[in-house]
Amino acid sequence: MGVIADRIKHYLKTKDTDPAIGEEAKSRLRDQAAGIGVRLAMNLSRQILPYTKKIREGVTLYPSSATKCPRQLAYQALEFPMEPMLPSTKLKFIAGDLIETAALALIASAFLVTGNNEEQEFEIAGKPRRGRSDGTIHMEQRKNLELKSMGAYGFKKFVGGELDDTWGYLGQANVYARTKLKLDQIDEPGATVFVGVDRESGAIHDVEVPYEPKYALLADMNFNHVETSLANKKLPNRPFELGRDGKLPLICSYCPVKYSCYASPGQRVQFDENDDPVYEAGTAQIAQKFMTKGATGPRPAWRVVNCL
Repeated sequence: MGVIADRIKHYLKTKDTDPAIGEEAKSRLRDQAAGIGVRLAMNLSRQILPYTKKIREGVTLYPSSATKCPRQLAYQALEFPMEPMLPSTKLKFIAGDLIETAALALIASAFLVTGNNEEQEFEIAGKPRRGRSDGTIHMEQRKNLELKSMGAYGFKKFVGGELDDTWGYLGQANVYARTKLKLDQIDEPGATVFVGVDRESGAIHDVEVPYEPKYALLADMNFNHVETSLANKKLPNRPFELGRDGKLPLICSYCPVKYSCYASPGQRVQFDENDDPVYEAGTAQIAQKFMTKGATGPRPAWRVVNCL
């Protein structure tokens, strides 16, 4: 358990701030609590309320997707239809936002946090990209802050020291850290503090990871690859393939554009009123075969329409 988790547990148990911080921390905690409403309103409106999509020129890529699959980023940039999110999944994300917001307020019982959820430009591949970080935590040094709510399995791996870039966490953190170092928003050597909360048990753990330029450089290469491919009217190559048994790789099973990615060229997927995927091309049986074999859980029945 790290120092942040210790301080939060102390506060929850005693409702008393660190004696070394005193009234300053209590004042910060009140200010932070007052800001919870703003963050919650933004997150809940994003998750629940209908919205009008902003019209943007060209391809828009975001820092939070810095090292994600380039093919997924390309499909999303081209605004291909994404798999509708199940109500239970939406609720899980809402709960995660609530937990992260509460954790942020509790961190203020011991530390100053600045810049939380504030829009800022982060440079990736030589261009400014608009994004929102979880902020900067002022400890003995200023450090980049990342808050994550996790399931029990993910939290166990996190406590065990497993924090890789499978889901893009390290890429995102290092992109933020690189820009914050350049703008003197964090101190050398540019560490990031990850604070993880088990949303099932309420356990909390934090770990500090160093700034690693290689992840920021990978993000540069990734965004360059996506933008160059799209400029040439091509999709990036699929970095993952079906297993010998026809199943999707685990990371692909969570992808919202997998129905387009694992289809033959020229196909376009739509989702009907029951959220079932529907194809409108004659060769869709190929995707139907692959995706049915690759299902990792209950999936809606596949239907092919307008076969040529």
